[in-house]
Amino acid sequence: MKNLFKEKYLGKKIDLVIALDDAAVELVTKFHTDLFPGTPVVFAGITTFNEYSAFGRKKITGVLELGFRSLKMCVFRFSPFIVIDCSTINSA
Repeated sequence: MKNLFKEKYLGKKIDLVIALDDAAVELVTKFHTDLFPGTPVVFAGITTFNEYSAFGRKKITGVLELGFRSLKMCVFRFSPFIVIDCSTINSA
């Protein structure tokens, strides 16, 4: 995949890379300087950034997925008056 991206974008100016889900974020963070040097990266859809932060890349930011427990703790920390309804609607 690295070689495919390298050939496809060779000589092209990329303004922003958006990486969605773990596999894409792993690829972009691991090979950021080879594939998109100096290009900012925005990620989403991953549960932890710890394993990717070891690559020490700058210009990488994004949004983590939170499980319900983590989301609830975060929400109540900032606003204890929010009600979270996680009921499902069955549309038969």
